[in-house]
Amino acid sequence: PKASPQGAAAGCCRAPAPGLPAGASGSRARPAAADAASELDWLCAQQRRDGSFGARPKDRFWVTAFVLTAIADSRARELEAAGPLQRRAANFLIAHQDPDGAFRAGGRDGTVLALLALSACQEAAPSGLVLGATLPLLPPRLRTELAAPSARTTPRSLLRCAWRLHRLAAPPGEGDLTGSGSAALAAPGRNASRKDDPGPAALPHGPVRAPRRTGGRARAF
Repeated sequence: PKASPQGAAAGCCRAPAPGLPAGASGSRARPAAADAASELDWLCAQQRRDGSFGARPKDRFWVTAFVLTAIADSRARELEAAGPLQRRAANFLIAHQDPDGAFRAGGRDGTVLALLALSACQEAAPSGLVLGATLPLLPPRLRTELAAPSARTTPRSLLRCAWRLHRLAAPPGEGDLTGSGSAALAAPGRNASRKDDPGPAALPHGPVRAPRRTGGRARAF
């Protein structure tokens, strides 16, 4: 049976709170919270009716998974607008699940990326580490878009906005993608199967907990 976009969010996308928790103090915390809310509001305005993100149809699965992970893996999930955005994005990803349980889009296997995004929605608290694991799983062109110096001057691109939101709302001590996750953007994989695809680098993240399933399929949020 097809996943229903009206599925309950209990235990998956956590109930939103009115604002970011007070992890920091002083004037620096207030601008960070305001900036995070501003980035989230812009992302909400870019979400399509089917829950996806992205202007190009072939990119929507990948961009949606990245945006969803950026929010679910940070304290931005506790902002009021995050709950509905996460539910719609999660249901869009679930709609790409095949009967065999795999997630595919545009002829590419996106199972690991989808499970990372959906699992981040289910965690009781964000770790700030999952988004880095998604970077080597993006198609090469999107990795290039994130890594290109010109991308830093385009803060309103979907990928860059999601990255910035994740860093603004990261749990204390996390959220810096300049380490192993960012390095995966430039480091070619060892098992490349296509000349134009560097292949996935080693994931900087541990075992992934699969989303809860009903009848062999991921349950709608």
